[in-house]
Amino acid sequence: MGLKNLLEEYFRIKFNPELKFDGNLLEYLGFIPCKSCSQHTKNHQDYNNDQRPF
Repeated sequence: MGLKNLLEEYFRIKFNPELKFDGNLLEYLGFIPCKSCSQHTKNHQDYNNDQRPF
């Protein structure tokens, strides 16, 4: 799981535990991933958001 996904999950759960975000929250906010994150995201398109690290 990349940093981008961890940040999305952290802020979603921390500030909006009862809400669901459909789509790409960080892209909507203007986040531009680094080359490493971009490559990681392309390689893990089947990521399951229910696999939270906490």
